[in-house]
Amino acid sequence: MLRRPPSVPFREAVGLVLAVGFLLLSGVATAQGADDWTADRVLAVLRAREQSVRSLDALVEQLDGEGADWMKYSHGKMAYTLARDRFYGFTPTRPHKYLHETPTIPNKPIYFRARKNEHGDVRIDILNKPDAEAASVEWSGCYDGKVWERNMPSRQRVTLSKTLPLPALFPAIGLTAPHSAQAGIGLVADGRPELLSDFVAAAATAGRLLAPRVEATVDGRKVLRVVAYNYVEQLRHHYENVLILDLALGLAPVRFVSTEVDKEGDPYVPVDQPRGYRVEWAAHREVGPGCWLAEKMTYTTTAVLAAPKDGTDFQPLIKDGRPALYPGGERMIDFAQTVKTEYAVATSTFTVSRLRVNELGRERLCGDQYPVGTVVENRISKETYQLEGVSPAIDAKLKKMLNDPTQRTAGTDSPVTVSPGYRSSTRTIVLLANGVVLTGIVLGYLWARRRASGGGEPPAGGPAVDSSSEAPQPEGLDVPPAAPRLTPPAPPA
Repeated sequence: MLRRPPSVPFREAVGLVLAVGFLLLSGVATAQGADDWTADRVLAVLRAREQSVRSLDALVEQLDGEGADWMKYSHGKMAYTLARDRFYGFTPTRPHKYLHETPTIPNKPIYFRARKNEHGDVRIDILNKPDAEAASVEWSGCYDGKVWERNMPSRQRVTLSKTLPLPALFPAIGLTAPHSAQAGIGLVADGRPELLSDFVAAAATAGRLLAPRVEATVDGRKVLRVVAYNYVEQLRHHYENVLILDLALGLAPVRFVSTEVDKEGDPYVPVDQPRGYRVEWAAHREVGPGCWLAEKMTYTTTAVLAAPKDGTDFQPLIKDGRPALYPGGERMIDFAQTVKTEYAVATSTFTVSRLRVNELGRERLCGDQYPVGTVVENRISKETYQLEGVSPAIDAKLKKMLNDPTQRTAGTDSPVTVSPGYRSSTRTIVLLANGVVLTGIVLGYLWARRRASGGGEPPAGGPAVDSSSEAPQPEGLDVPPAAPRLTPPAPPA
């Protein structure tokens, strides 16, 4: 008598099929030559790798700090600025302007928990301690397939939107792209977080993906080099992105370098002093058949500075026997006669303390119930309302509409630590700028009255005005670069 074979749960069967398919796709890497690697084949392996991770639960610690070359960069920036001022005839910059003898980045760890379930929900929590079970949530963002729901419990405020600034959590394990092709160079989720395959596919669709090629590392490992270009509308600059995938680890990413380039040559040429960043993954662990995820990621912001070869002054760029000029009429520096050095300006390290794969199932991560008094700002429908009963934020029934625009605090619900780097305060900058403008108006008014009464000098105690200090500075390098961010700092104009 024939026996009926034991049934296999549908979920396990699907997982088994995906795992076998992923092994077949990644296993052929050693059997085929370098010429067989195409963009389509790379995308097929990446997508199979991502689909094998049906659910995820990771605890990540982020630690920001000064880069290894910060002090060298600070002094080099000062030397460059003084040489540039001499070249343009500007008033020399104060010597201490770019010298930072003490660290400016708070060396305090930040704790995150990142989860993804089989239903498609994605949830990110900022915790007050590394123990997920005992910690309280300081900020959370959850995507249910339609809307990002951001919650700040301490402020009793929830925001509903289509996009969300992301911490570097999913990139930390090498599952998603280091930055988003959807939103330029910033790590912003427009919908679900962008996977590594999405990033490569976007470059291929735009015709900005070079043919992948196999290379050997210094220690003899075989890796796949994938080069993609993208244009950042907000900064009006092009970037070259070099992604290194390890063939022995099922195309797990091990290195990513993004550098500013100029769209002039065929297809791109370097800029004189590019800024960018590099990402390095390490401590890979096989979490499923042929699927390797990283447990450590290092993110480093870089900047290149030029110095005169003779150690004294820059030389003008000569074209057709005459000095080349910028559109504004200023002379151009001949950067071919300079020595360029790349500096590691700042670094952030992401360490995974717990990584659980395919254990969450389909239990929903979104749709929390919020207490009475919680203010909900729906940036999609342009409504703001306050909950009058315990209710979810989406489709709340017990609510009171708030029509007073002053009750909306757009942007305040975003975590100040979503990306590493300096925590600059926009409000402080605006207040300082207003103070400077107001002071200028008052001094101008007093001077005008003085001159009207017969005096030709500015008021006693008024600041002396040096017209040479107001000369245009075409290179726009008077602001030190930002510390490491997943959104690289704006390059020089």
